[in-house]
This record gives sequence, C-alpha cells and structure tokens, in this order.
Amino acid sequence: MAQCSAAGTLRTMIHPTCSPMPGRICVRPAQHLLPTRSSTCRPRASRSLQLLGNRAINTQPRMQRLTTASAITGVSADASTKMAVEAAIMAKMRYGWVMLSVAFTALTLLWMMIEVSKARKAAGVEYPAMVADPAVHGKEKASKFNCTQRGHQNTLEALPIHLAMQMMIAQIYPLVAAIFGFVWTIGRIVYMIGYKEGGPKKRFPGAAISQLSTFGMIGTLIFVGGWLVKGP
Repeated sequence: MAQCSAAGTLRTMIHPTCSPMPGRICVRPAQHLLPTRSSTCRPRASRSLQLLGNRAINTQPRMQRLTTASAITGVSADASTKMAVEAAIMAKMRYGWVMLSVAFTALTLLWMMIEVSKARKAAGVEYPAMVADPAVHGKEKASKFNCTQRGHQNTLEALPIHLAMQMMIAQIYPLVAAIFGFVWTIGRIVYMIGYKEGGPKKRFPGAAISQLSTFGMIGTLIFVGGWLVKGP
C-alpha cells in the first residue's frame, strides 16, 4: 500500500523488508520505491522490540546475557544495572524449580488416590463409603483401607495452606519455596507408606518431615512479611 503526499514527492508505505516488526513505517522518495536496507524507518512498537530482546537473552549463555540486555534495552551497563538484570534472570530460572516441586506434589496425590482405590477394592468397600466396617469387611482389610484412606485425606486437608504459603514465598525466594515443597511432599510419601503399612503409630516419621517444612514456611513468611511491613 502507498499513499502520495500533497507535494507528490514522497510516498509513505508499509515496507515488510525494512524491519521484521509489524507496524513500522518507512518514508521513501517517490523515485526510490524499491525496497532497500538504507531506508529511514520510524519504530512505533518499542515493547515488541523488548519482547524479541527477552527471547534473544534466554537463548544465550549466562555470561553474555548482561551485555545483550544492555544493548537491547539501551540502558548503560553499570554495576547496579548488571545486578538488577542478573537478579531478574536468575529469579526466572529458579522459578522453574517451584513448578517442578508442584508437579511432584500433584503426582504424589495421584499415587495416593490409586492406593486408596486398590485398598477399597481389596476390602470390598462400596462407594461412597469413606470407612470400612471391621465386622463386615474383615478386621485386617478394613484397617488397611481406613488407614490408607485417612493418609490420603490428611494430605488433602493440609494441601491448600501448603500451596498458598509456597506460592507466596516463591515471589521472593523461589528456590527456597521449591525446597520446602520437595521436603513437604517427601514427608507426605513417608507418611502415607507408614500409615497404610504399619497403622496409625507408623505415620509419625513422615508427619515430622512434612511438619518441618510447614513450620519452616511459616517462619519464612513471618520474617519476609515483617521485613516488607517495616520497609527499607
């Protein structure tokens, strides 16, 4: 598309080869309508350029990211800028561990659900019954189903507050939040195995591991929350 100016000497056109960015306008003399790289272009979407720059940063080695980020954003690469850019990049990378810990927790819950289903089938407990009656289903089978079901249910009861605390901590310390998440889930696995295999008394080791993570998150939230409220 091209439009002629009032004087008839300039034409304004959208030129696809001048820039890979949509929305850039190239102003050319009427006698130079063929695309050339020497055209004068005026960018209209600086945010799109920044998005492309962020994509370029993510594909480079860590040692080259600071220099590239400074060149793309046009910010002088002084010491404070380098620290800020590096901190942002590292926080983004470390947040992946938070995602992995949450995925680990989700897989653990699926495993617990399968264990409850197996115990229900073995004891012959019909849906929607939540407990087995020893007089009807047998003492041993009923006990194993009840313990397995209770291990799963107890984990579901603690899950909402655990995820809420983990996500809040992840906004400031993603790696710490991921560690808390892995420790808590490992504790729940030990808890479930001990509960369903050895009865209520065998659930305490796993409970201690998961509670260690829970109290650690509570302490972290108190520390960070007080620091934010107090301010610099």
